[in-house]
Amino acid sequence: MEYCRYCGRQLDKDGRCTCEKSKEEIHLFREEKPEGKKSGRFKKILMITGISVIILIILMIAAMIISGVNAYKKPIKKLVKGMNKADTEMIMESLYNEDTITFKRVNAKNNGTSWKDYLEKNDKNIKSKLKNMGLKSTDYDIAAKEELSGSNLKEVRDFYKNEYEADVKKAYRVEVNFTFKTKGGNETPSGWICVVKLKDEGWKFCPEYSEKHFDFIDSAINFK
Repeated sequence: MEYCRYCGRQLDKDGRCTCEKSKEEIHLFREEKPEGKKSGRFKKILMITGISVIILIILMIAAMIISGVNAYKKPIKKLVKGMNKADTEMIMESLYNEDTITFKRVNAKNNGTSWKDYLEKNDKNIKSKLKNMGLKSTDYDIAAKEELSGSNLKEVRDFYKNEYEADVKKAYRVEVNFTFKTKGGNETPSGWICVVKLKDEGWKFCPEYSEKHFDFIDSAINFK
């Protein structure tokens, strides 16, 4: 039999006594008992996971902000890529809203031409025109941009409202330096082009308010 070292009473079957000093000792032992290895490791994993999630969220937010800031470049990139590939559909997507593209689909069908045949025909026309110009490929670099406001913005808004029944939320004039690879070597013209942000449609290239001396653009966007 075992007895309590404080009061001398016999300990119970679990080796405990009910006197106050024994209770205090048990309480202190529980408070000072270190965490087990498994518990400590689990907390570390939770902490590392939490930090990783926070970092991931911050990176996602930063990417969204950067993407939003640079979104005006997308139609320029798509236009140039579409010309290099002689891809009518890609060029149209850089120019027109969905309603306008749908109208062109219906118009082609009413003229007895499938949309696939229409695209293929224009792809060949673009490729032929650019080949006749001696243009092998096009690259670009954006040098500057300025936001349109006042009467300039109103003019662009009125144009899109009348021509495409589309609402312009914002518009930029963008200075672009092009690099043309031709048979005779490289040419590097530069000039200002206009891009607009349409409500629910994103950014589009606006040839109507861009400088007119880019023959390669005219060749690419004059669809039959």
